[in-house]
Amino acid sequence: MPSRDSIVRDLLDKLRNAPPEELSEVIDFAEFLRARRLKHAGAEAAAAAPSSLDELEAQAAAAGLLRLPDPQARKLSTLEAPPVRVGGRPASEIVLEDRR
Repeated sequence: MPSRDSIVRDLLDKLRNAPPEELSEVIDFAEFLRARRLKHAGAEAAAAAPSSLDELEAQAAAAGLLRLPDPQARKLSTLEAPPVRVGGRPASEIVLEDRR
């Protein structure tokens, strides 16, 4: 089997003698091959990514990026934990500002 260098040299010799319209076809084909290679690499990376939100959440918690709630903790009612109040403006103005 010929070495990579000899294949490249042979290809360059053929390209030197090719007419301009064929060179543009070769460039288009090389771009197609590159795009296909990148697409396959992206698909492989996506396959290696977490498949579910639970799996992603578990990985974030393991990395210390997220603290999951304790499933045994007692849940508070709104009477025990009233909403947080922001001084200075009514809550309706704050909500409207956030949506802009």
